[in-house]
Amino acid sequence: MFLNDAFVGKTKSGMTMPAKTIRDLIDAKLRVAVGPELKAGLIELGAVLNTSLPLALDSQDRLMISSRTRSSYDLNSLQQHNIIRAGVRLALAGYAGSKDRIDKRTGVTSSEAVSAFNDFKSVLISLGMISSSSSSSFMTKRFLEANLFMPRGNGDGLLSFIEAHELVYALISGNN
Repeated sequence: MFLNDAFVGKTKSGMTMPAKTIRDLIDAKLRVAVGPELKAGLIELGAVLNTSLPLALDSQDRLMISSRTRSSYDLNSLQQHNIIRAGVRLALAGYAGSKDRIDKRTGVTSSEAVSAFNDFKSVLISLGMISSSSSSSFMTKRFLEANLFMPRGNGDGLLSFIEAHELVYALISGNN
């Protein structure tokens, strides 16, 4: 909620806030007493925004990935990042087969990602995000794309929190 307050008076289309300012607000909030859930969420959101290749929506809701543009976010883009962050955290916690990978948010294996996809396939179809003909190879391909082609993909064979977040953000932005 406090990030929404930071945008008061900046809600006109195209009004943005630099990522560094947002990270500074997050850091300031973390210095005061916050509950463990809020703390975890703020740390994750800070990690999402801490990149030299930001994923942000422009004023026409197009995904921008560029090291040449200044890293800044409007309220809509930031809210989407936060919702995706929470969903990715829940998915990784629900499907990672190791408590260590859950605690460290290091990610899920390809088979765990396919299992999550199969469990949520009907929801994704209902939302119009995939077609009913999509097979489990859909997730296998997205897993590989996240590991190799997302800005912070590292090719390590796990779909990490950051890789999953960037993948979902890119997929959702393409669906707008």
